[in-house]
Amino acid sequence: EVAAFKQGLLDACPQCGCEMGKRDGAEEAEEHLRGCKDQKKINAFQRRKAVEAGKKQAKAEREGKQEQLTNLKTWEFLGASNESLWILSLEQLRKQCAQYKLDDSGEKEALIARLVRHRNNLDASHLLTDQAGGGEGARKKQTASMPTRHSLPSNLETMSLPQLKAVAASHGIEVPAGASKQAVLSAIDKERFRDEPQ
Repeated sequence: EVAAFKQGLLDACPQCGCEMGKRDGAEEAEEHLRGCKDQKKINAFQRRKAVEAGKKQAKAEREGKQEQLTNLKTWEFLGASNESLWILSLEQLRKQCAQYKLDDSGEKEALIARLVRHRNNLDASHLLTDQAGGGEGARKKQTASMPTRHSLPSNLETMSLPQLKAVAASHGIEVPAGASKQAVLSAIDKERFRDEPQ
């Protein structure tokens, strides 16, 4: 902040909060800093800064909790499916892994891939248990995560690389760790058009 103040990028002194407005060069700022020794004024300004920082942090935490709740409700509304696991946050995915007693370490796409494999295995096991000769049904269930125009987000092209990797993992698509954004998009398209009429 001091460097920014000297360069004229900040109008207010970072120590006492004194507003200086426009100035030529760094001389005025440096002169002010040399004379900025009113400890009472400095302490009062630092307290105000701490209060404002606390308010910003509290606001960010509230917004974060609201976003997490929205993500969870959206995922549940979409049927809590594998295909929409990418909607959940890293923290929420870790909770899902914990519920299944799975390893909850790693990045978002790793957690999603782990959950997809486990949930598919559970579905296949249930089908085989409930239906005599249900192998075909089990196979259908296990391939239900293939991407379709309905399961993919409409803004794929504008998503970040980590978001795209999460979408791919939700659909059971494995991509190399160092894959580029275009490579992930291509992998998703390849799987999507495999089952969809062209």
